[in-house]
Amino acid sequence: HLVNTYGAFGTVTRVRHELEIEGTDAATPEGASWRAYAFRCKPGDPGRRPCWISPYHLRLDWLMWFAAIEVGEYGGLARETWLVALLDRLLAAEPGVLGLLASAPEFAGGAPTFVRVVVYRYRFTDAGEPGWWRREFVGELVRPVGRDDPELRALVDEG
Repeated sequence: HLVNTYGAFGTVTRVRHELEIEGTDAATPEGASWRAYAFRCKPGDPGRRPCWISPYHLRLDWLMWFAAIEVGEYGGLARETWLVALLDRLLAAEPGVLGLLASAPEFAGGAPTFVRVVVYRYRFTDAGEPGWWRREFVGELVRPVGRDDPELRALVDEG
C-alpha cells in the first residue's frame, strides 16, 4: 500500500514544477547575483537526495508543492496568496519564518534587498547520471520585489 496510486495523488500531475525563492542584497535587481532559499524537503539543489518524511509533511514545503502545481496547471498563482506574505517576511528576515527553512542565504545587513520567485521543471536523473534531479528553467513567476514595493505592500495590506 505504500506505492499505490491511492486517491488523487497518483495522478496529480505528470510534470513536476518547483518554485524557488531567491534573494539578493544588490542595490538593484538588474544584473544581481541571486541566491536560493533552501527548503527542508522539497527539491531544490539538483544534487540533493530526495528526503523521506512520514507520516506527516512539512507544511511550508507542502504548500510550495501545491503552489507549483497551480503554476503548472494554470500558469500563475490565483489561490496561493499566502506566498506574498512569505516574500514580505523573507524581506524582513523574520527569524520565525527563516526557522521553517533548511537554510537561508546570508545577506549584508541581514535581510535581502529583493526577492523573486522562479519556476523550474524537475525530472529525476537517469541511472548513471550525476545528481538526483535534472532541472530546466521555466521562467520568472514573481518579479523582483523589495520591502517598499508599492504592489507588494498593497497585496500584503489587503491580505
